[in-house]
Amino acid sequence: MMSDLNQSAIDCVELYAALPFNTAFSATVEWVCADGMNLCDKLRPYEDATQGTWDNEDTSSVLTADAVSTMRVNFAKFKNARGIRRPIRMQKIVIPVDLESTAIVELGSALKPGSSLNDKNFMTEYNISYEVWNYLTSANYWFGMGPKDSLYELIWLWGSRPSSGKYETGNPNVYARYIRQVFTTGANKPSAIRGNQGS
Repeated sequence: MMSDLNQSAIDCVELYAALPFNTAFSATVEWVCADGMNLCDKLRPYEDATQGTWDNEDTSSVLTADAVSTMRVNFAKFKNARGIRRPIRMQKIVIPVDLESTAIVELGSALKPGSSLNDKNFMTEYNISYEVWNYLTSANYWFGMGPKDSLYELIWLWGSRPSSGKYETGNPNVYARYIRQVFTTGANKPSAIRGNQGS
């Protein structure tokens, strides 16, 4: 019973953490960033309105070495809220389990992925890794991530400590326990996250 209770708490955290990614491109979602936009969006407003808009959503593409390379370049050309170039180094992609085989081929092949050409796979020089997240619900969405210590990461705030207790079920032979945890998530400007809807 304790094991089930602990797993329930883990599932709650994982599912809520995955929510921004699973709804990253939706038209109407319950989770938005501080600027009112989705986690990944094409028309994010700059803080300085005279600078127009910026985006952290790449053109929909299947996961290929070329698509990952394009995302890497977009990170490197990032501009801050004042329109000043502030390059971000792409470190990894986050993918659903459906894309793991593709990631192994595209990122790990010694030569040009998926062909007999004697070209070096440029992806191996970028040291971009991949991470599979089993809580992603789309088989197509994939995301690029900047440094883990980026100032623009998602924010996760915990309450002081989880609390547990039990409650009556109405049956003297059956009792139930719960874990209550308090947390909130958000994102200021997810500049170190880029998304691609795949196809």
